Amino acid sequence: MVLIKLLNRILSRYDLILVNNKWHPSYDRLRWLPPIKTVIDIGVGHQGSPFLYSTFPHSQFISIDPLKEAEHAIPDHINNIFINKALGSSKAVTELQVSCTPSRSSLLNRIGHDDNSKIIEMREITLSLLDEVLRELITHNKMKLEGSVLLKIDTEGYELEVLKGGKDTLLETDYVILEIPLSENFEDQYTFSEMIGFMANSGFEPFQILKAGRLTTDILFVKKTIQ
Repeated sequence: MVLIKLLNRILSRYDLILVNNKWHPSYDRLRWLPPIKTVIDIGVGHQGSPFLYSTFPHSQFISIDPLKEAEHAIPDHINNIFINKALGSSKAVTELQVSCTPSRSSLLNRIGHDDNSKIIEMREITLSLLDEVLRELITHNKMKLEGSVLLKIDTEGYELEVLKGGKDTLLETDYVILEIPLSENFEDQYTFSEMIGFMANSGFEPFQILKAGRLTTDILFVKKTIQ
Protein backbone atom coordinates (compact mmCIF):
# COMPACT_ATOMS: atom_id res chain seq x y z
CA MET A 1 0.00 0.00 0.00
CA VAL A 2 2.83 2.41 0.86
CA LEU A 3 4.50 1.58 -2.45
CA ILE A 4 1.27 2.25 -4.37
CA LYS A 5 0.85 5.63 -2.66
CA LEU A 6 4.42 6.58 -3.49
CA LEU A 7 4.02 5.43 -7.09
CA ASN A 8 0.78 7.39 -7.47
CA ARG A 9 2.40 10.50 -6.06
CA ILE A 10 4.99 10.30 -8.84
CA LEU A 11 2.47 9.36 -11.53
CA SER A 12 0.13 12.21 -10.61
CA ARG A 13 2.67 14.58 -12.13
CA TYR A 14 1.81 12.97 -15.45
CA ASP A 15 -1.94 12.91 -14.74
CA LEU A 16 -2.03 9.15 -14.13
CA ILE A 17 -2.83 7.00 -11.13
CA LEU A 18 -2.83 3.24 -10.50
CA VAL A 19 -6.16 1.78 -9.29
CA ASN A 20 -6.82 -1.96 -9.14
CA ASN A 21 -3.74 -2.56 -11.29
CA LYS A 22 -5.11 -0.40 -14.10
CA TRP A 23 -4.00 3.04 -15.26
CA HIS A 24 -6.55 5.80 -14.78
CA PRO A 25 -6.41 9.58 -15.26
CA SER A 26 -5.42 11.43 -12.13
CA TYR A 27 -7.58 14.09 -10.54
CA ASP A 28 -4.69 15.29 -8.39
CA ARG A 29 -5.32 18.87 -9.50
CA LEU A 30 -8.53 18.79 -7.45
CA ARG A 31 -6.34 18.97 -4.33
CA TRP A 32 -5.79 22.64 -5.10
CA LEU A 33 -9.44 23.36 -4.40
CA PRO A 34 -10.49 24.73 -1.01
CA PRO A 35 -12.06 22.25 1.45
CA ILE A 36 -15.16 20.68 -0.08
CA LYS A 37 -17.98 20.14 2.39
CA THR A 38 -20.36 18.22 0.10
CA VAL A 39 -19.77 16.14 -3.03
CA ILE A 40 -22.82 15.33 -5.17
CA ASP A 41 -21.77 12.39 -7.33
CA ILE A 42 -24.22 11.64 -10.15
CA GLY A 43 -23.35 8.53 -12.13
CA VAL A 44 -21.47 6.25 -9.74
CA GLY A 45 -21.16 3.25 -12.03
CA HIS A 46 -19.64 -0.08 -11.06
CA GLN A 47 -16.23 1.40 -10.16
CA GLY A 48 -17.40 4.31 -8.06
CA SER A 49 -15.41 7.56 -8.07
CA PRO A 50 -12.08 6.61 -6.46
CA PHE A 51 -10.43 9.94 -7.24
CA LEU A 52 -13.15 11.85 -5.42
CA TYR A 53 -12.98 9.48 -2.47
CA SER A 54 -9.22 9.87 -2.15
CA THR A 55 -9.22 13.64 -2.70
CA PHE A 56 -12.16 14.43 -0.39
CA PRO A 57 -12.14 11.63 2.21
CA HIS A 58 -13.84 13.77 4.86
CA SER A 59 -16.59 15.25 2.69
CA GLN A 60 -20.26 14.34 2.84
CA PHE A 61 -21.07 12.39 -0.33
CA ILE A 62 -24.50 12.27 -1.93
CA SER A 63 -24.27 9.55 -4.59
CA ILE A 64 -27.04 9.15 -7.18
CA ASP A 65 -27.31 6.35 -9.74
CA PRO A 66 -30.21 4.60 -11.51
CA LEU A 67 -28.56 1.22 -10.91
CA LYS A 68 -29.00 -0.05 -7.38
CA GLU A 69 -25.91 -2.20 -7.88
CA ALA A 70 -23.76 0.94 -7.98
CA GLU A 71 -24.06 1.34 -4.21
CA HIS A 72 -21.61 -1.56 -3.76
CA ALA A 73 -18.88 0.46 -5.51
CA ILE A 74 -18.79 3.07 -2.74
CA PRO A 75 -16.24 2.35 0.04
CA ASP A 76 -17.60 1.81 3.53
CA HIS A 77 -15.37 4.49 5.04
CA ILE A 78 -16.95 7.27 2.94
CA ASN A 79 -19.64 9.35 4.64
CA ASN A 80 -22.21 8.69 1.96
CA ILE A 81 -25.94 8.81 1.24
CA PHE A 82 -26.89 6.69 -1.77
CA ILE A 83 -29.98 7.54 -3.82
CA ASN A 84 -31.19 5.01 -6.38
CA LYS A 85 -32.77 7.34 -8.95
CA ALA A 86 -32.39 8.37 -12.57
CA LEU A 87 -32.29 12.09 -13.27
CA GLY A 88 -33.45 14.21 -16.20
CA SER A 89 -34.97 17.53 -17.21
CA SER A 90 -38.55 16.37 -16.64
CA LYS A 91 -40.41 13.58 -14.88
CA ALA A 92 -41.06 10.60 -17.13
CA VAL A 93 -41.08 6.84 -17.29
CA THR A 94 -38.49 5.51 -19.73
CA GLU A 95 -36.01 2.69 -20.24
CA LEU A 96 -32.38 2.47 -19.23
CA GLN A 97 -30.13 0.50 -21.55
CA VAL A 98 -28.12 -1.56 -19.07
CA SER A 99 -24.70 -2.39 -20.48
CA CYS A 100 -22.49 -5.39 -19.76
CA THR A 101 -20.18 -2.71 -18.36
CA PRO A 102 -22.60 -1.02 -15.92
CA SER A 103 -20.84 2.36 -16.11
CA ARG A 104 -21.65 2.51 -19.82
CA SER A 105 -25.41 2.13 -19.30
CA SER A 106 -27.35 5.00 -20.84
CA LEU A 107 -30.77 6.46 -21.50
CA LEU A 108 -29.66 7.26 -25.05
CA ASN A 109 -28.97 4.99 -28.00
CA ARG A 110 -25.24 4.55 -28.33
CA ILE A 111 -23.75 4.97 -31.80
CA GLY A 112 -21.74 1.81 -32.28
CA HIS A 113 -21.25 -0.89 -29.67
CA ASP A 114 -18.13 -2.79 -28.71
CA ASP A 115 -17.56 -5.67 -26.32
CA ASN A 116 -17.60 -3.24 -23.38
CA SER A 117 -20.94 -1.61 -24.15
CA LYS A 118 -23.28 -4.38 -25.29
CA ILE A 119 -26.82 -4.05 -23.93
CA ILE A 120 -27.82 -6.91 -21.67
CA GLU A 121 -31.08 -5.54 -20.25
CA MET A 122 -33.72 -2.86 -20.83
CA ARG A 123 -34.78 -1.65 -17.38
CA GLU A 124 -37.85 0.56 -16.85
CA ILE A 125 -37.06 3.60 -14.69
CA THR A 126 -38.69 6.84 -13.62
CA LEU A 127 -36.84 10.09 -14.22
CA SER A 128 -36.69 12.60 -11.38
CA LEU A 129 -35.41 16.18 -11.14
CA LEU A 130 -32.14 16.74 -9.29
CA ASP A 131 -33.59 19.80 -7.53
CA GLU A 132 -36.54 17.82 -6.17
CA VAL A 133 -34.42 14.82 -5.14
CA LEU A 134 -32.05 17.01 -3.14
CA ARG A 135 -34.86 19.08 -1.68
CA GLU A 136 -36.54 15.92 -0.41
CA LEU A 137 -33.24 14.60 0.97
CA ILE A 138 -32.45 17.84 2.78
CA THR A 139 -35.94 18.08 4.27
CA HIS A 140 -36.07 14.43 5.36
CA ASN A 141 -32.58 14.47 6.91
CA LYS A 142 -32.84 18.01 8.28
CA MET A 143 -29.58 18.95 6.56
CA LYS A 144 -28.40 21.63 4.16
CA LEU A 145 -25.67 22.12 1.61
CA GLU A 146 -23.01 23.93 3.62
CA GLY A 147 -19.59 25.24 2.68
CA SER A 148 -18.10 24.54 -0.75
CA VAL A 149 -20.14 22.11 -2.87
CA LEU A 150 -18.76 20.01 -5.73
CA LEU A 151 -21.12 18.47 -8.29
CA LYS A 152 -19.86 15.67 -10.56
CA ILE A 153 -21.97 14.27 -13.42
CA ASP A 154 -21.08 11.35 -15.66
CA THR A 155 -24.29 9.98 -17.19
CA GLU A 156 -23.24 8.73 -20.62
CA GLY A 157 -24.50 11.56 -22.80
CA TYR A 158 -27.31 12.68 -20.47
CA GLU A 159 -25.36 15.28 -18.49
CA LEU A 160 -27.11 18.32 -19.94
CA GLU A 161 -30.57 16.90 -19.20
CA VAL A 162 -29.53 16.29 -15.60
CA LEU A 163 -28.32 19.87 -15.29
CA LYS A 164 -31.56 21.25 -16.72
CA GLY A 165 -33.37 19.56 -13.84
CA GLY A 166 -30.90 20.97 -11.32
CA LYS A 167 -30.84 24.72 -11.90
CA ASP A 168 -31.54 25.49 -8.23
CA THR A 169 -28.79 23.06 -7.24
CA LEU A 170 -26.32 24.92 -9.44
CA LEU A 171 -27.05 28.09 -7.47
CA GLU A 172 -25.75 26.29 -4.35
CA THR A 173 -22.79 24.69 -6.15
CA ASP A 174 -19.26 26.06 -6.39
CA TYR A 175 -17.52 23.52 -8.64
CA VAL A 176 -18.80 21.14 -11.32
CA ILE A 177 -17.03 18.21 -12.99
CA LEU A 178 -18.63 17.09 -16.25
CA GLU A 179 -17.84 14.39 -18.75
CA ILE A 180 -18.50 16.11 -22.10
CA PRO A 181 -18.56 14.40 -25.52
CA LEU A 182 -16.02 15.39 -28.15
CA SER A 183 -17.73 13.34 -30.85
CA GLU A 184 -21.22 12.02 -31.61
CA ASN A 185 -21.33 9.08 -29.20
CA PHE A 186 -25.13 8.87 -28.78
CA GLU A 187 -28.20 9.67 -30.83
CA ASP A 188 -29.75 13.06 -30.01
CA GLN A 189 -26.91 14.00 -27.66
CA TYR A 190 -25.92 17.58 -26.90
CA THR A 191 -22.78 19.13 -28.36
CA PHE A 192 -19.65 20.37 -26.62
CA SER A 193 -20.52 23.99 -27.41
CA GLU A 194 -24.07 23.58 -26.09
CA MET A 195 -22.72 22.44 -22.71
CA ILE A 196 -20.18 25.27 -22.53
CA GLY A 197 -22.94 27.76 -23.34
CA PHE A 198 -25.31 26.29 -20.75
CA MET A 199 -22.65 26.41 -18.05
CA ALA A 200 -21.73 29.98 -18.96
CA ASN A 201 -25.38 31.03 -18.73
CA SER A 202 -25.54 29.27 -15.34
CA GLY A 203 -22.60 31.31 -14.06
CA PHE A 204 -19.74 28.79 -14.53
CA GLU A 205 -16.52 28.89 -16.53
CA PRO A 206 -14.08 26.08 -17.44
CA PHE A 207 -11.25 25.95 -14.90
CA GLN A 208 -9.27 22.77 -15.57
CA ILE A 209 -9.23 19.96 -18.12
CA LEU A 210 -8.96 16.90 -15.89
CA LYS A 211 -8.96 14.28 -18.64
CA ALA A 212 -8.83 14.54 -22.41
CA GLY A 213 -9.78 11.36 -24.23
CA ARG A 214 -10.58 10.55 -27.84
CA LEU A 215 -14.38 10.58 -27.39
CA THR A 216 -14.91 12.59 -24.20
CA THR A 217 -13.21 15.04 -21.88
CA ASP A 218 -13.65 15.69 -18.16
CA ILE A 219 -13.73 19.40 -17.35
CA LEU A 220 -13.80 21.15 -13.98
CA PHE A 221 -15.97 24.29 -13.98
CA VAL A 222 -15.86 26.99 -11.33
CA LYS A 223 -18.51 29.54 -10.42
CA LYS A 224 -17.60 32.95 -11.85
CA THR A 225 -17.97 34.67 -8.51
CA ILE A 226 -15.15 32.51 -7.09
CA GLN A 227 -12.57 33.26 -9.78
